[in-house]
Amino acid sequence: MTVLGAAISYVLMMASCIIIKIRMPELERLYSSPGGSLFAGLAGFLTLVAIVACFLNEEYRPGVYGIIVWYSVGILYFWIHGRHCLVAESPEEEFALLKECEKELI
Repeated sequence: MTVLGAAISYVLMMASCIIIKIRMPELERLYSSPGGSLFAGLAGFLTLVAIVACFLNEEYRPGVYGIIVWYSVGILYFWIHGRHCLVAESPEEEFALLKECEKELI
């Protein structure tokens, strides 16, 4: 169940990486992944193959169904409650604002 959950997370991370590169190409990045979107797409595809392989083995199916239920409950919780509790600014944004204010004072 843990490995399947990690595999699903990898697919979501690879998809996020590709989507951000497409939607925000001008965004300054501190780190550029080797291979870019090509390798992210390849890694996502290979992980999807591994997830499908989990469904093919009957002994793994209870764990697969369990993780699907667990992720579904988490997504529902976020849609109903969690998205209203997001922090408006990240620590990086706050530090950048503080630095900007310090420059104005000097």
